[in-house]
Amino acid sequence: MSLLILVTRNFFRSVLISSSSAKTLSQTEEPIVYHNASSDPYQGNLDYFNAFEQGFQGNEISGNFSNCMHRYILLKHKESNTYAMKLHYGDFSETVFNTTGFIKNSSFFVSHCTDTVHGFFLYAMLQKSYHNTTTSLLLSVLQNLLGNALEINNISKQMKLYPSESLEE
Repeated sequence: MSLLILVTRNFFRSVLISSSSAKTLSQTEEPIVYHNASSDPYQGNLDYFNAFEQGFQGNEISGNFSNCMHRYILLKHKESNTYAMKLHYGDFSETVFNTTGFIKNSSFFVSHCTDTVHGFFLYAMLQKSYHNTTTSLLLSVLQNLLGNALEINNISKQMKLYPSESLEE
């Protein structure tokens, strides 16, 4: 019963968000500013993920999708390196303090990602309830992929038509 309540709540929240504004969420997002990924791997990975998220829109399926991935990238590039340096140069009391801080930051990341996995599971269960067979589910996935492939094809054609404008920005 609680699964039905959570799915219903998330559905109505997404309906209210989409019906309350004239623009869709993708039209109101800020444009992505790309950085040189070779100079800063952290910023480069954030840029790559943000570009992926703009098309995937995982937050519509699971609310903490972006938070989970941003925290993972931060933990991978900043927190773990800082923690390794603090362990190397710290004495016993500093090591205990820094380990506690690292565990706190890691558990915060894990809580976001656990919520994300739970959201994707609820979405999968909802989609499974719409389709009687696995074949029907796979056909709907393929239809969505075909629509996305056509959209990407149209965007690439527009980019080929206007190459100088996209290079100046």
